[in-house]
Amino acid sequence: MNIEQSKRNMKREYLMARRLRCNKCGYTFVGMTRREKHRYYRCNGAWRTPKVCDTPHFRVQDVDDAIWNWVKGLLESPENLAEGLQGMQEESMRSNQALYNRLSIIEDQISETERQLEKLLDLYLGDNFPKEMLQERKNNLDTTLLNLKREQTDLASHLQTTTLSDDQIAGIEAFCANIRHGLENATFEQKRQVIDMLDVRGKLAIENEEKVVYVKCILGQQLLSVARTSPSSSIGVTAARRCACRPTARSR
Repeated sequence: MNIEQSKRNMKREYLMARRLRCNKCGYTFVGMTRREKHRYYRCNGAWRTPKVCDTPHFRVQDVDDAIWNWVKGLLESPENLAEGLQGMQEESMRSNQALYNRLSIIEDQISETERQLEKLLDLYLGDNFPKEMLQERKNNLDTTLLNLKREQTDLASHLQTTTLSDDQIAGIEAFCANIRHGLENATFEQKRQVIDMLDVRGKLAIENEEKVVYVKCILGQQLLSVARTSPSSSIGVTAARRCACRPTARSR
């Protein structure tokens, strides 16, 4: 048994490399090869000393195919893609509403502090108050303004990275439109680019004696069967396509 260490081999053979975790113990799944041809994802928790997990291996082809079929189903429908992106944008804005409120307050405080500095300058030029008193007041306002602008920058940067902008949505839609007709014959590199762009991640689990993956991306989430010989495996992928970007009752 050889654990794949080469970045080139991982990129070529493991579509979900570094994007899978064990739903039972939380450890990552990594790629491995047996007899130089059989590829699996195995839980790192099962290889700890002492052993902390008994989740079995998952065939790479089963996992990668199930997840790619789900992702492909999302991208093949422009309407579902647009709906999913819009929903993701709205959800991120709702979850960050407190930060947006705080940012609005900070902007008002910055404007007020700048007005006070302007008034202070008028008093300084009018020579009606002691210069020392005015200077102390100015120093306090400068410090307040500096702290407010630092917080403003931090909040704006965080919101930019956690909320889809209209430009980002347009870019994703344009990219998907360009590759949509070639999805069926997409190369590994093209698939991986899509996986990275949509930030697709999964948690592998055993439920009711069936191997499944809780997969999610910026467009939504879905529970999929990845058992190769399981009669329900095709059902899982079909349901994912039908539900598109809406999570099911079993989604996590």
